[in-house]
Amino acid sequence: MSDPSSSSSLDLSASAGIRGSGAVLSKSRILEHIAAGEIKITPYDESAVGCASIDLRLSNEFRFYKPGLSIYDVTENADYQEITEKVVLEEGKSYLLLPGQACLGITMERVEIPPFLCGLLGLSLLLSP
Repeated sequence: MSDPSSSSSLDLSASAGIRGSGAVLSKSRILEHIAAGEIKITPYDESAVGCASIDLRLSNEFRFYKPGLSIYDVTENADYQEITEKVVLEEGKSYLLLPGQACLGITMERVEIPPFLCGLLGLSLLLSP
């Protein structure tokens, strides 16, 4: 499912009070942070950097929450694999996400950002016949 029409966008902001004003970074500032090695994207494609975001591609891997779980304490030692099940869709296959069901989409890219930046992940879908 490496459909380029399914993508998510990572908006990067400078954390207020540490470095910068908390504003969304411009394309030139994002590229500066990438060049300095402060933002790491693997695999990296410069054409994915937008005017104030980085486009990420949705892979064919998803994590679904296991049913019937009680309250889960999130600690430093929490392991998402204990409460989710990994599903890998075959090429061309789809999955019906039922009402009330949640999943975590896994991107093709790995993104690392430093502590003085924060990121906001949003999803945009381009549908075509």
